[in-house]
Amino acid sequence: MNMKSSTYRPFLVIALSMLVILLISAGTNEKSILDADKTLFQLLREYGEPVPLNYIEQIDPALAAAGEGIVKEGHGHWPDGSNSGRQSKYFVCTDCHNVDREDPILSDPDPEARLQMALERGIPFLQGTTFWGMVNREGWYNGDYYKKYGDLVTNTRDTLVNAIQLCATVCSQGRELNDKEMEAILHYFWSLQLTVGDLNMSQEDQEKLIQDELDPEEKRGIIRSYYMTASPARFVDPLPRSERKYGVLGDASKGKVIYEQGCMHCHDPQRNITNLGLEDAVLSFRQLNRNMSSTKDMSIYEITRKGTYSIAGYKPYMPHYTLDRMSDQQIEDIAAYIKQEAKKK
Repeated sequence: MNMKSSTYRPFLVIALSMLVILLISAGTNEKSILDADKTLFQLLREYGEPVPLNYIEQIDPALAAAGEGIVKEGHGHWPDGSNSGRQSKYFVCTDCHNVDREDPILSDPDPEARLQMALERGIPFLQGTTFWGMVNREGWYNGDYYKKYGDLVTNTRDTLVNAIQLCATVCSQGRELNDKEMEAILHYFWSLQLTVGDLNMSQEDQEKLIQDELDPEEKRGIIRSYYMTASPARFVDPLPRSERKYGVLGDASKGKVIYEQGCMHCHDPQRNITNLGLEDAVLSFRQLNRNMSSTKDMSIYEITRKGTYSIAGYKPYMPHYTLDRMSDQQIEDIAAYIKQEAKKK
């Protein structure tokens, strides 16, 4: 009996392994009804979506590379070996924007989930929304940005090119992009468009898309429910002194991530893009701790919500964090980390 068991055991293991593989394959096929590599716009177009302004169907790799250079370095490298002039002497786009995925659920811009993803991926925790998937939005400078820029945002809210120019001239305090530079940036941004696989669409909704029960508009609605067509932007006032907890209810471990991957992204003295240098050193933490209860810019409660404005003689300014980019709790987390570090000898 034991010999027979020993004889058949390998065949049983093989059979069970094959069954597991088949089940996994079946499960994978069920979840991959749609082509995961298809671009989001290609899918929408199948259901009657009109071609958007500035759409680029065939991405030119050389132009996209030049656009990437403008975004990340401030100037592009053209195929003939020449360079575009520097767009701004103060900032590059990636001082405020990532080019990677930030939100695990694209329809839910949760700052807590975004912070966790920043930690896992080692990307900055920034004020501006990511350029990844930006071409798939239908609005820019939306929400409360009118409060900061006034009529300047009117022509940007439904036109990507205008939004890029506003960012170039006002946010980065640089010059207007010429047509060649704008074309290169658009090629780069369209190389960052969403794919069907990025949406993590449920099997049930995928099945609805390939059946005839729904009309095209309803199908486009299902697709849009999986991502943001415009990023929310809620401006809020700094917490009044009576409501500040000064880190008592904060998580210092999260505050450390925000400080290192948010604050230090711009305030690291080695980057030389701000007039306020911070270091991962006790003197910086003590300075921040002393000013925490202030109602001036040196308080983290004030500066994160108000930022600064460009002034005569000093054009660079700090953009503020909206409620959608940093929660009040996360400010308390920074406070907890600062107080923890300020106590060290």
